[in-house]
This record gives sequence, C-alpha cells and structure tokens, in this order.
Amino acid sequence: MSVAEPLHTPLSLRAATPDDAALILALTLAAYEEYRGRLVPPSGVFEETLAEVESAIALGGAVVASRDGAACGCGRYEVASDGSHLYFDRLAVPPPFRRSGVASAIVRWFEARAAELGLPEVRLGVRLALPGNIALYRGLGYAIDGYEDRPDYGRVAAWMRKRLPGPV
Repeated sequence: MSVAEPLHTPLSLRAATPDDAALILALTLAAYEEYRGRLVPPSGVFEETLAEVESAIALGGAVVASRDGAACGCGRYEVASDGSHLYFDRLAVPPPFRRSGVASAIVRWFEARAAELGLPEVRLGVRLALPGNIALYRGLGYAIDGYEDRPDYGRVAAWMRKRLPGPV
C-alpha cells in the first residue's frame, strides 16, 4: 500500500511591494481574461497600467500567493480614509489554480491584515454577474450590505462585509 501524496503543497502568502506590480498585473489579467466582454459595464482591469498597479500597491497594499515557487494568486487592499475598514479588490486566481484554496487563503490574509491594523471589518464589491464569487465570499462569512446601481446599466454589484471577531 502506498502513501497518497497531499493534494496541494503548502501555500505561501506574502505582502507585495511595488516591485511586484508587473507580476500582479499579469496574474490579474490572466484571472480576469474570461470576463472580457462578459461584464456590463466592462471591467476597468483591462485598461489598467503598470504605473496604476504600482500606485495601488504603494498607497494601500497587496498580497501574492505562491505554491511550489510559482505565483498563483494575488489581491489588493486599502484602508478606508476614515479608518473604519479594510477594502479589498482585484482578488485574482488564474484558472489553473482555482478550487485549491488560493482565494480563501488570500481573503484570510486580508482579514489578518485588517486585524493587525486594528480594523473592525473587511469589505469588498462583487459583480452580480459572478454569482460563484458571491457564493465564495458568503461561504467565508461575508454578507451583502448593499448594491451598486449605475446609470445606463442598472444594478451591477453587491457590496459585502464581514465584521471581525474580537476587540479592535
């Protein structure tokens, strides 16, 4: 009888630096490519420049996930100007790495970062056209807190939030 190999080797997560901007842009574009032409209004991710990604990392922060030395996901965050929460966006896991815990680990990293900063909650926005993403976040304890309506497009996104446990 042979011993089974683990399904996945451990995932490594680290805070990104502006030097990681090209990697983060490439991971994000790879993850979002399947949404090109499917989202209404179209995602701004396809127009984003390297300088904009560098700026987003410098002004807020980002995380890079790796497995076996290969980058397999990323996401960006910022702290609300009033200090009330951490907001994350552009969580990106390219198709070959999905359904292996990468997205959940990145969300937990954001939650840990918020707790380190003494923030009481984490928030995000999710396109209504991506119900699987909404289900993912619900499964991680996030609840819909409101919706985004856009002129000429109607209701396009759900705002989600999660209160963090413990004193802050």
